[in-house]
Amino acid sequence: MVDLSPKQHKLQILSGLLFALLIFIALLAIPLYSEQPQTQLQQIQQRGYLKVLTLNTASTYYEDANGPNGFEYHLAKLFADHLGIGLKIIVLEEYADIYPELQFATGDIAAAGLSQQDNHNPNIEFGPSYQQVSQQVIYRKGLEPRPKILDDLQNGVLEVIKGTSHTHLLQELQKQNPNLS
Repeated sequence: MVDLSPKQHKLQILSGLLFALLIFIALLAIPLYSEQPQTQLQQIQQRGYLKVLTLNTASTYYEDANGPNGFEYHLAKLFADHLGIGLKIIVLEEYADIYPELQFATGDIAAAGLSQQDNHNPNIEFGPSYQQVSQQVIYRKGLEPRPKILDDLQNGVLEVIKGTSHTHLLQELQKQNPNLS
């Protein structure tokens, strides 16, 4: 055994106490860091309501004399009811705003007739499909006959919803057919 001076003995005792205190603090802190972080669903359930991004359209969400209505609204409402929580609808102005607002967590989910083709963000995932829609050209009957091929659209104006995959498709078609507007 080594003889220690009183000063060295006090330093040894203080070091031992400091070490014991650090071990005690570590033992208290480990459970705080070892718990799994909450899933997004657990966070939503703890908050008590589901935030849904949508658009004010006849097929998604609108308000009538009886209150909120629309196909996507009813799906979101059924989902929130299934979870046993409330529903908060967030109406956006443009289709192109949906994906950025979803990325910035303004809403938990989006319900607005969305297409996987319009999503270019790998951090956004789609649930299972519940409806298939085919692309259609809608035209106004009048002096022009029904368009059957792309060249038949040269005398009209072709419109698509901003921010959708149709915008890109229209730009590609316009490269091939400069008279298309």
